[in-house]
Amino acid sequence: MGRPIRGKGLLTQEEVKKRNVKILSGWEHIWTQNTAINYANSMKGDGLGPDSNLRNLQLKHKGTPALVVGSGYSLLKTLRKMNGKFPGVTICTNSNLSACLAHGLKPDYCHIFDGKVMPVRIKNVPIAGIPMIGCTSMKPEMIQHWRDNGGPIYAFNMFDPNSTLFNKTVWYLYQYDAIPTSGSVAPNAIRLAAYMGCNPI
Repeated sequence: MGRPIRGKGLLTQEEVKKRNVKILSGWEHIWTQNTAINYANSMKGDGLGPDSNLRNLQLKHKGTPALVVGSGYSLLKTLRKMNGKFPGVTICTNSNLSACLAHGLKPDYCHIFDGKVMPVRIKNVPIAGIPMIGCTSMKPEMIQHWRDNGGPIYAFNMFDPNSTLFNKTVWYLYQYDAIPTSGSVAPNAIRLAAYMGCNPI
């Protein structure tokens, strides 16, 4: 039995590993299915295309401060204090997009990571002109919704190119640069900011 990760009574490292494997197994079929549909759509000239590759944003904001807006109890309080202004690049998640806009903060990018989120979640949110950065495993319906109503779309591959899942099932999207997941949207958004050259974040 491994040592607890932190503190007394928490999960051991082995228990955390087993839990992560279980969570991953519950998502793999969704990620693979969405990625396959998105690939098929791109072959027809719909969905994600060459202009959507995240590589087009690599180091685009080098040396520019970045604000990653994630969920938390202090979100609304912080947004009120900001008064709609941040001297740099703002990246928010789709779940916090409406809150940012309601407080006058129009993000430079909206980050979509969830493979289950549907357009109905943001159907009344004004996304015109807002670029979206999403993983290749997001819902095809979300890609279409953004193409119809939002700004440019940039996509990244969230799979580790050396993983068995990648090699066997999603190899066809290798052309997209990879920003591997660390389990949730906020850490992934921080990696995206670093990929674009932002500093500090």
